[in-house]
Amino acid sequence: ADLTCESVPFTFDAEVQKNLDAQSGDKVESKGRFVGAEESHGQLCHEGMYITAQEIGARGRSVHRAVASALSSNPGYSLDITGHSLGAGVASVLAMMWADPTTGLTTTSSGLPPDRRLHAYCFAVPCVTSTILARSVASIITSFTYSYDSVCCLLLEKNKFCRCI
Repeated sequence: ADLTCESVPFTFDAEVQKNLDAQSGDKVESKGRFVGAEESHGQLCHEGMYITAQEIGARGRSVHRAVASALSSNPGYSLDITGHSLGAGVASVLAMMWADPTTGLTTTSSGLPPDRRLHAYCFAVPCVTSTILARSVASIITSFTYSYDSVCCLLLEKNKFCRCI
């Protein structure tokens, strides 16, 4: 089922999106700029991994409660999320849900203790995001991939492959 690679738009909370817009505004002049086909798809996320991350990591859900409790009990601790394969995909979506990629810190809107350092380490992760979304969250997600693992090379668009790097 995961090979169908259906995608949904990923939406950051307003404050994070404001920070991302400000950061990209510093780097690229958008007025009069040609937008390629890949970029026009915007911030897309693998639907199955997004739904799973929401089911366990949204405010009040099981994983969210456990993480919030652990961080509250341990002031000053940071949060490292990790996973393998589909778990890595879910870990990366949780990182996008809980942290601001411009600061690397948990957000108030996440419901976790704010301003805690957060990073996801993902092993053999399938394609979870569109290229444009991946670029915007690269500061909070590190992926480790074996170059000949074809699952890691699938694109979000059906029946297309990318070249592994």
